[in-house]
Amino acid sequence: MLDTRYETFLTLCHEKNYTKTAEKLFITQPAVSQHIKWLEERYNTKLVNYKQRQLTLTPGGQKLYDYLINLKAQISKIEADIITDDKKSPPLNFSVTLSISDYYLPRIMADFTTRYPHSNIACHVENTQHIIKKLQSGAIDFALVEGNFPKELFTSHKLSTEPFIGVCGKDFPIELNQTYSIDDLYDFPLIIREDGSGSRLILEHLLAEQNSTVHDFERLLSVGNLPTTKNLVADNHGITFLYETVVKEDLENMTLKRIPLRSLETAHNFYFIYLKDSLFSVDYDAIFTHLQPLFKT
Repeated sequence: MLDTRYETFLTLCHEKNYTKTAEKLFITQPAVSQHIKWLEERYNTKLVNYKQRQLTLTPGGQKLYDYLINLKAQISKIEADIITDDKKSPPLNFSVTLSISDYYLPRIMADFTTRYPHSNIACHVENTQHIIKKLQSGAIDFALVEGNFPKELFTSHKLSTEPFIGVCGKDFPIELNQTYSIDDLYDFPLIIREDGSGSRLILEHLLAEQNSTVHDFERLLSVGNLPTTKNLVADNHGITFLYETVVKEDLENMTLKRIPLRSLETAHNFYFIYLKDSLFSVDYDAIFTHLQPLFKT
């Protein structure tokens, strides 16, 4: 458990307000100020700026926040391991993004249940932004992600490199004997993942490189479920951009077809990540070593 003054600092970072911090911690506002002052004197640096009712962290404050979040997450992991029944192995608590779960999760869970027969296993499927928050809070131990994440905060190992392609239904008015630029696709509805998902962020970055955005398309359909996205595309309601892995069977069965693109296709990495400087890095690295071969088939 962290010292009370560190907990006050973390709460202030989240609330961005002294009064709300005091209310949440059931202490007085002067006590909050005293705790922050004590920390600033201890580290001989200013931690927060508060101007025009807006609180921001100084570089020193941001560094302390990152260290404390990391430390608090590891304390949670230590506590979970200590209270584990002696007859059981430590639990595996992790998250994966939707694109990874759709194709790889069944074999991951099968491998884990065999390899760790005495461990409780909990897997959460969610978008990259939510996963990052859970890692930082200690709610999960490690994650398998696509998309961008703050590399300065996490140790990462590449699992695979996956082609990112455009697809449409087999009867959609896209000709396979010609190639298309992004401009040629604007007249079609675009089916995309929700804000915060890794695949949406990748698409948005790709479009930005072409001086384009998702709003250049005739219509946007935002769907947070991958099977629904594929069904909509197969039924010719629009086009989408997905990892080739997750539509491999659909392409082989010819329920979907690949859009021939001139300049928008790319490849992106899937990563295994956990908090940097973790006390459990040896354990997590061993898990990664076991997982990596599953991404080569």
